[in-house]
Amino acid sequence: MANLSSLLHELRERIAATSATPPNHADDDVLDARFRAVLPNLLHAYVVPSPSANEREVTAVLKLIAHTARNFPGVFYHGKASAILPLLGRILPFFAEPAFRSRHGVIFETVGSLLSLLRTGARDAYRQFFIDSMIVVEDILYVASVCADVSNIMESTKLTLKCFCESFNAILDDPDHLGDLPASNKLNDGIGILINLTGKIRWQPFATWMIKLLGKCLTEGTLYVEGLINVSFVTAACSLLCYGDADVHMACFEFACVVGSAINYDIIPHQKIIQSISTILREDKEGLPVFRNIIYDSSIGGCLDALHCSCPEDVVKLTAADLVDVFPHSMSSTKSQELKVALCNAYMRIAKMCPPHIWRPESLIPRTNLSQASLIRCMHGSLGMSAGPLAMGSMEFENKDVDADLMHVVKLPWTHSLVNNTGPHHPWKTKCTSVQVACKLGHRTRTETQLEVLDLSLNDEFQEVNIEAIISMPVIVIWSGFGGLSHIFRRLEFLRGERPEKVRNIIPFSLGLLSCLYGSCNDGDGTNRSQCKLVLNMTNEKHGRTADYLLQGFWCSKCDRSVRQNTALDNPHMTVRMNASRLIHKACYFHLKGGFEQILLKVVHVRNELFDYLSARLSSRPIMVKEFTESVLGIETEDLVKKMIPVVLPKLVVSQQDDKQALDTLSNWLNVRELAVALQFYHTQTGSDKQEIFAAALPALLDELICFLDGGDSDEINRRLARVPEMIKEVARVLTGGEDLPSFLRNHFLVKVSPASTKHVISQVFAALIPFLERDEENPIHLDKVVKILEELVLNNRVILKQNVREFPPLPSIPSLIEVNKAIQEAEGQ
Repeated sequence: MANLSSLLHELRERIAATSATPPNHADDDVLDARFRAVLPNLLHAYVVPSPSANEREVTAVLKLIAHTARNFPGVFYHGKASAILPLLGRILPFFAEPAFRSRHGVIFETVGSLLSLLRTGARDAYRQFFIDSMIVVEDILYVASVCADVSNIMESTKLTLKCFCESFNAILDDPDHLGDLPASNKLNDGIGILINLTGKIRWQPFATWMIKLLGKCLTEGTLYVEGLINVSFVTAACSLLCYGDADVHMACFEFACVVGSAINYDIIPHQKIIQSISTILREDKEGLPVFRNIIYDSSIGGCLDALHCSCPEDVVKLTAADLVDVFPHSMSSTKSQELKVALCNAYMRIAKMCPPHIWRPESLIPRTNLSQASLIRCMHGSLGMSAGPLAMGSMEFENKDVDADLMHVVKLPWTHSLVNNTGPHHPWKTKCTSVQVACKLGHRTRTETQLEVLDLSLNDEFQEVNIEAIISMPVIVIWSGFGGLSHIFRRLEFLRGERPEKVRNIIPFSLGLLSCLYGSCNDGDGTNRSQCKLVLNMTNEKHGRTADYLLQGFWCSKCDRSVRQNTALDNPHMTVRMNASRLIHKACYFHLKGGFEQILLKVVHVRNELFDYLSARLSSRPIMVKEFTESVLGIETEDLVKKMIPVVLPKLVVSQQDDKQALDTLSNWLNVRELAVALQFYHTQTGSDKQEIFAAALPALLDELICFLDGGDSDEINRRLARVPEMIKEVARVLTGGEDLPSFLRNHFLVKVSPASTKHVISQVFAALIPFLERDEENPIHLDKVVKILEELVLNNRVILKQNVREFPPLPSIPSLIEVNKAIQEAEGQ
C-alpha cells in the first residue's frame, strides 16, 4: 500500500502540473505503466461486489478510476476493450447490491467515464456492449415477471443473470486484461458476468441503472448505436413500468423521451405508456401514493408531453377518455409544473381531435378546484383548439347539458373571479379565445348566448378584447346566418363616442365586412346580388387573431370587382379602400407564399406597374399611398420610396423623350411636372438631395438609357442612341457637380449593369462599334481601342455569348479580330 500511496501522490502532482507546463509524454507513459501494474491488485483488494464490501473504500477507488479514465486514458490503453470491459464487469454488479444503493450515482459516473473511453478507443466493442445491455433489460423483464408470481418463488430461491457474454468472448484471447472478475461474478460454464438479482431489492435498482446507462449511451453515442435499437428491447424497457418502483418508472419515462429525441417515435409503444401514466395518476384519488412526489410527477410530465404531442391521432382518441378522467384531480393535486403543462397540452390536443363528450368541457368548471394558472391555461388551450373544429362545422354536441356546460366555460373569463386577476397568463388572451369560440357556435346555441359574450367583450377593460369583439361581429353573422345582422347592427351604437386609437382603427374594417354581408342578402332581387365567402386555412393550428384569418380568407364578389376595375384604392370611402387593400393582400398570399413582399421580389412587371401607379399619385393622393404602404406592405412610406427610386426615376427620365417640347437634356427634364414632383416627394420622404437620389437610381438609370430592348422602330432607336451621350453628361453634372466626365465614367458608368441586360449591352455596343471597324483604314488610331472593347465584352462573357450569339450583329473578318471571331464561331458551334 506504500507503493499505492506514492503513486497517488505522484498522480495528484502530475494533474496539478499539467495546467502550468506542457505535458511530457515520456513521463506519462511511465506513470501509466506504473498505475496499470498496481490496478489489478487495487481492484482485487477493494472493489468486490458483496454486502460485506467497505462502502467508503469502494467509493474512493471508483472515483480514482473515473478520474484516471478522464485524465490519464493511457492507463487503459486509450480505451482498449480488454482494459475497459474487465473493470465494467467488476463494477456493474454493484448496481444490484442493496448496501450500495446510496452510492449508485458515483458508480454510474465511473461506468460512464469508462464507456466514453471505450467509445473512442474500440467502437465495435462499444456497440457490442450496447447490444448486450439491451439483452440484459429484456432478461430483467423476465426476472421481474417471475418475481411477481409469488407461487414460483420459494424462500431459498436465488435468481442470477448471465450477461455480457458476447462482449467478454471478444476479448478472451487478448493478453492485455486489466484484472479479472470476482469469483462471485464468474460463470462456471462459460464467459460473461453472473449477477445476483434475487428479489425486488436487487433487480429493481439494477434495472433502473441499466436503463439509465442505455439512455446515456444513446444520447452520447447516437451515431454508433442508433441503428441497433429494436422494438423488442424498447417494449421490454417500457413494460417494466408494470413491475418497477418509482426509480424504475422514472428511468423508463426518461428513456422513452431519449429514444424519441435521438432516434424516432415509431418504435415507442405510445398507447401502452400513456395508459400506464393514466393508471398511475388514477391511483391518487384517495391521496398521493408514497412514491408520488414533485420529482416523480415531473418525470411523468416530461414523458407524457414528449409522447402525446407526437403520437398518431388514433392513439390520442384511444387514450383520451382515460386522460380526461384523471385530468381535473391530477391538475389540482400535483405540485409539478411540468406535469400540469403536459396535462394541459394533452387536453388541448384531445379537444382538437375529439368531440366534446370526450373532452368534457364541464371538467373546467370551477368545482374542479383548479388553480388560477391551471384554469386559465386549460381553458385558453381547449377553447383555442375548439376554434378549428367549430370553424369546419365538425364539432357536434351529444346533449344539451354539454352544450350548456360549454357556454358556461366560454363565459368563465368574465364570471369567474380568479380569471379577472392579472398574472403571467394574460387573462385578455383567454377572453379573446372565448370570443373566437362563441362567435363560431352558430346554430348550435341560442344567439342570445353569443350576444352575451359579445356584450361582455365590447365592454371589457382590455383594448385587445374590444378589438376582438368588433372584428368578430361579421363572424357571428357568417356562422349564425343573416338573421343575426339585426342584433349586430343594434350593437353598433357601442362604436360611437371616444375610443382608443387601436380600437378606432379596426372599426372601418368590421363595418366594411358587415356592409358586404348586408349587401349579399339585401341587394336587389337576387340576380345581381353580391356573394360573400370565408375560406379558412385549417393547416395552421394556431388561429391567432380573428382579423388575421378574415384578412386572408374573406371574399366579396362586389369588392373584388371594384379592385379589378382599379378604382378601389382611389375610392374616397375608407371602407372601400381598406377592403381593396385586404383583397390585394389576400390574393398575394393565395398566389405566392410569402405575401406581397415576394410579389415585389419575384414578379417584376407587377412591381413596376404598382410603382408607376403609386408614383403618379404621389402628389395628388399622398394619404392613399401611405394607407396602401402601411396596410398592404406593412412598412413605412419612407421605406417604400427607397424601393421605388431605382425603378421609377429612370423611367421618368427616359419617358420625357415623348414630350412635345422634345427636351434633350436632363436639366430641362427636371422642370417636367411628373419628374419634379417625384424628386420633391423623394426628397421630403428620405431627406436626400437630387444628387443622392440619382446616385441610388444610377444602375437602373444606366440600364434604362442604354439597355432598351430591340425590335422597336429603327428611327426611334437611332434617335435614342444619339441622345445617350448628352444624357450621360447631364447625369454626370447632377451627380458630380462638374464637367469631369472621364472621372464620372471611371467611378460610375463602369458599374456593372444587371445580368439580364448584359446581352443587350453587348448587342448595342457591337452595333455602335461596327462603323469604326469598317473605317479602320481611315481611323487607325481608334482601331486598337475598339478591338480591346470587343475582346473584353466577348471573352469575358462567354456564357452569355453561347446563349445569345445569334442575336449579335456579324463582325467584319479583319486580322485584328481573329480572337473575337474565333470565340464567336466556337459559341455558334456549341
